[in-house]
Amino acid sequence: MKVIDFEATVEDGRIALPPEAGLPEHTRVRVVIEVGEPRVFRMMSPRLANPEQAADFVLDVTVESPDAGV
Repeated sequence: MKVIDFEATVEDGRIALPPEAGLPEHTRVRVVIEVGEPRVFRMMSPRLANPEQAADFVLDVTVESPDAGV
């Protein structure tokens, strides 16, 4: 059995061989599907370029009474 390797794409749910494949109608073919690694989305936590600047981002919380005197 002669084996020829072509790269194909899926178009509208059908496997489309390149025109240079030139296979006659009703030729039996074997399809091997390469399954790649799934894409993983990673959201990294923000980092300071200069960690010594962390003191610039300290949050001051002020608690006000329910009756602000308005």
